[in-house]
Amino acid sequence: MSYFDIIDDDLIVKILDIRCNDIENIVTILENDMSRLSFELGFLTIELKTKDELDEYDLDDYNYNNKYNINYGEFTYCSDIYLFKIIFYGGVIFVSTIYEDFINDQDNYKVVLSEFFINPTMFQLVIFTAISNNLESSHPYIEGVNVLSKKAIKSYKIVPEYGITYIEMITGS
Repeated sequence: MSYFDIIDDDLIVKILDIRCNDIENIVTILENDMSRLSFELGFLTIELKTKDELDEYDLDDYNYNNKYNINYGEFTYCSDIYLFKIIFYGGVIFVSTIYEDFINDQDNYKVVLSEFFINPTMFQLVIFTAISNNLESSHPYIEGVNVLSKKAIKSYKIVPEYGITYIEMITGS
């Protein structure tokens, strides 16, 4: 004897309806995620520069064999880090400092905080930097990242949360 013999038909139909609705919700979430990812990838171009294509300055300065030129909108990041590699483990909030003019005037800037990320990738960092600067900036090159100290966090007038690492994108022109 199986459970289907014990349960009446109305209850079986109800269970199957609930499960079908769950599956439909999961498919909708996946479709939304795929649509968002497709949109985000639309601004992305990646070039691989091999050791032979790099000039002497790049080879001496960075000492890398290969680099990726990652362009997202008007922003460029040159790195040997794989784009979808996790760059920081744990809870992270990205901090982007946007200056009002070409010269980094210490009194004329705004600070933009990202959403909370767990184990963010380089791709998420590049997207946040580009979007926080409206995909264009007088400083279109992402030169690196910096883990902010508690003193630096407070200097930006950010109230730090326990257990969260604050990462600043360093941009230049």
